[in-house]
Amino acid sequence: MTNKAWIAGGVRLIKMMVELHRRGFQLLRICPYEYPLAWRLRIAPKSYFSVRNGAYIGSAGEHEVTSVEYATYSSADELKYFGWSKVEALDAEQLAGVFTNRFPRLCEAGSGRDWEYAGWLSELSGHVSRTKQLPFVMSEYFEPAPDELTYLPLRDYGGGGEISKFPLPPSVAPRDEALVEERDELRRKVGELMVKVKSAIDVLS
Repeated sequence: MTNKAWIAGGVRLIKMMVELHRRGFQLLRICPYEYPLAWRLRIAPKSYFSVRNGAYIGSAGEHEVTSVEYATYSSADELKYFGWSKVEALDAEQLAGVFTNRFPRLCEAGSGRDWEYAGWLSELSGHVSRTKQLPFVMSEYFEPAPDELTYLPLRDYGGGGEISKFPLPPSVAPRDEALVEERDELRRKVGELMVKVKSAIDVLS
């Protein structure tokens, strides 16, 4: 990864994702990683991602996934995003338009609301725009493993390669309302039982 033009391209793709979220595709997420000698950015529906790290595409069988293929950019392509031609000069908004045309099924699977993640990505976009650092969740010899990360690593590819930390995105684990209601009902019953037990103890005292 010697040509530094791709760093600006990576920042632009993250900005493109913010624009896609603005257009209603908030269930699309990013999985940035290094492999083998390139920085890569994989875009996939929320259902593909690990419940332990919302920036990492988890193992098969860990969660429900669809049959939609994801999109992967490699820094080896520099500004020819996803292998496209004649896109080097496009800004984030223009790239979002091309992306929706080239990946209609992926965008369809990513259609929906996830304001918490969209807000997190917008904050990340602002941060990488200022610092020119790029995130990753997996790299050769880097520890801890993706599912054990408690932060999102950011690497200064244009400088000395130093790593800083950014908060992980919101989890993809769904909030099961039925379980929440059952928990609250059990707490209520336990509270009532404790009152009755206290009353019985007071009577016997």
